[in-house]
Amino acid sequence: MKHRLVAKVVLILSALSLPILPVHAEEGRIPIFEPVVLNGADASGKFILTRNITASGIVVQVIGTGTEVMDLDLNGFSIVTSGFNMGVVVSNVLSFTIRNGSITSSGSDQVNVTTAAVSNSSVVIEDLKLRGGGFASMFVTNAAHVEVRRNFVEGLGNGLFLDSSSIPSAGIIEDNVMRNLAEYGIDQRGSATGLTIRGNLVDINLPGGAGIATDDITDSLIVDNSVTHQSVGILVNGDTNTIDNNRVRGTNDMGIFSETGIKLFNSKNCTVTNNVTTGHFGTGIDVILSDGNRIERNASNDNGWFGIRLHGSNNRYGRNTAWNNAGGVACGGATCGTPDFCNTGVGNVSFGDNLMPGLPPC
Repeated sequence: MKHRLVAKVVLILSALSLPILPVHAEEGRIPIFEPVVLNGADASGKFILTRNITASGIVVQVIGTGTEVMDLDLNGFSIVTSGFNMGVVVSNVLSFTIRNGSITSSGSDQVNVTTAAVSNSSVVIEDLKLRGGGFASMFVTNAAHVEVRRNFVEGLGNGLFLDSSSIPSAGIIEDNVMRNLAEYGIDQRGSATGLTIRGNLVDINLPGGAGIATDDITDSLIVDNSVTHQSVGILVNGDTNTIDNNRVRGTNDMGIFSETGIKLFNSKNCTVTNNVTTGHFGTGIDVILSDGNRIERNASNDNGWFGIRLHGSNNRYGRNTAWNNAGGVACGGATCGTPDFCNTGVGNVSFGDNLMPGLPPC
């Protein structure tokens, strides 16, 4: 009997000597296992989803005061909402990160984040699978710095809507896959400086939007993207940007036309290089009301209007290929015009080696 008692005491002491682990997760992360509303300071910290959650309302709602820093790891689990409820809604925080899981909401946004409109605000969205309806799968407002990486989006609205109207945005949007969208793939509104949009695959299957659209963007990169669309592939409105090595293909499914592959609008001193545009009802590369840009080493073939159209001044172009474009409309007022190339501007100059059949000297 005495020996048994001693053995029990030894076991108890051994157990007490073991490290006591938290019941939720490593590094003190706070578990989320049911729909939750977090207010003010309660929203600061690291959170982790510990199970799949299906709900008729918002699953994670955060109401900040402008100072909160929140990290939410979905931990490979899923959030599903019904009706017109969003999955994750965050307002007025300083910084928000969400990663590693899936969110489905049939009638509303999957992730909707508004930060304080200050220069050190940030949003990071990584490695999510997002499906459903709503205005945008990812709706981000006021973030001065954004990182949107490796997300898969399939929905009925926009893939990413970045509202930079209150404060300029910078950062990176890369390696996202966006399929079967009805509006825009990546839509940046307001102003952005130093934004990189790289390596994204965007498929738009209804008219009215664009694969990638930017508004008042400067000193930024739009590179290595692949866009299939039914309106405009890549729309750039801004100065001193680089648009390089993108693949843009128009489709005519359901009899709906693809307007333009790459469109520069009201843009100056941009570099458009090494892009391939094909299969559009309209023009492959369209430079509209845009001056002082460099158009080089692009291929623009099999489009319904023109391969390349310059409707601006003092642009330079060279080493481009444009062939088998139909010239479906007249190159009005052209100083130089064929189905493959239309120049309606002043001071646009070739620096040679363009392969555009039938191109007269200009």
